[in-house]
Amino acid sequence: MIWALAITAAILIFSGESPFIVKDLDKYVKTHVVDKAKQDKIIILLKDSKDARKDVVKLDKKHLKDLDKLLQARDSKPNDYNVLLEEILASQAKSQKANIAVMQEAQNDITAEEWVAIQTDIKSSLEKSDEDRLKHLEKVEKYYEKWKSKVAKTIVDKEKSKQAINIIDKNKEMFIGNYKKAQAELMNPESVMYKYKASETELVELRTMIIDLIKEVYKSSVDAHFELIKLTTDEEWKKIN
Repeated sequence: MIWALAITAAILIFSGESPFIVKDLDKYVKTHVVDKAKQDKIIILLKDSKDARKDVVKLDKKHLKDLDKLLQARDSKPNDYNVLLEEILASQAKSQKANIAVMQEAQNDITAEEWVAIQTDIKSSLEKSDEDRLKHLEKVEKYYEKWKSKVAKTIVDKEKSKQAINIIDKNKEMFIGNYKKAQAELMNPESVMYKYKASETELVELRTMIIDLIKEVYKSSVDAHFELIKLTTDEEWKKIN
């Protein structure tokens, strides 16, 4: 189901498996932090954080599995989605807060000069990963087009088929717009996410932006789900899922 794909992508892409923890920070710390004792302390901190994150990953997978079940059903209710959204956002918020605390603690043992060197490596890493992210977006776009084709062939009523395709196009446009907005932040080495000792206000603003993007994709996809139900028969619904 395309809606499940969009929401899953939003959670994984907009926040990542370890939101607010710089990817490969342990490697950069080994390279640029001079004090060996501080190096070891940060490495242990990051390892413990990664271990703790495993429980969050399991919970995320459960939420997405529950979401897929709801989206497959024709008789799911709006409140079912509202309850699940609150659970997803609570999990994301808890994870973000925990990871911000880890980054703040790590940066307490990194000098400003060492962080400048780390940022150079971050910039290089972001440039390399940008191509992979674009390829992922292309795959998502192709999936949307493939699903549109399937819907066009399945829904017998031409007017309803046209309406269904318009719904998918709107959802696609919304998702890609939010994807690009998130990428503009995540791929920017000057982002608050990679800043040395960012202020609490800056971090709250970024956290709010990420949560808002996830909420918009989720709610738009759920609304589209209910609109599509109205445009299909039971048999058509089975075929397009």
